[in-house]
Amino acid sequence: MLHIGHVAKTHGTNGHFSIKLSLPVNLCRLCKDIRIIYLENQQNPLNITNSTLNNKIFLKTKLENINSREDAKLLLRKNIYIKKGDHTNIDTAVNQKNKLLNFQVIDKQLGNIGIINKIDFNRPQTIFYVKSDQKTILIPYVEELITNINNTKKEIELDLPEGIIDICSE
Repeated sequence: MLHIGHVAKTHGTNGHFSIKLSLPVNLCRLCKDIRIIYLENQQNPLNITNSTLNNKIFLKTKLENINSREDAKLLLRKNIYIKKGDHTNIDTAVNQKNKLLNFQVIDKQLGNIGIINKIDFNRPQTIFYVKSDQKTILIPYVEELITNINNTKKEIELDLPEGIIDICSE
């Protein structure tokens, strides 16, 4: 299952509600085509009859069996998931985004820095979490800093600004 967000608010009296999406903005636009969602700790799918994307990160949604504001209120703050394999366009986009996980990070001046063990897309600026010896270094995912990606060797070469490693170490 892939976590896509949580129910943030209800709309009107007919059971509409908004899902605040926790995906990168460029993946949020793919969510308007989702037709099946799952609630936290439930295996039964919920069928979406209508959905529209509002403000880039909110998916205004109407479910098949939710027909009143009271029913929709029961969903508030519930985490929402989709099943991997149900939405191939989202699966492909997520896999593409995560393709750099476990890549070795090499800086032009400093050499080997560490290994990307997490990528956080839920920020205004995507961040690589790079495990290096005893610490984690947060490096901004900026296309202009990437000089080369070697998929065979699983290496990403960067040209980082001077001092960024010291500033961004946890």
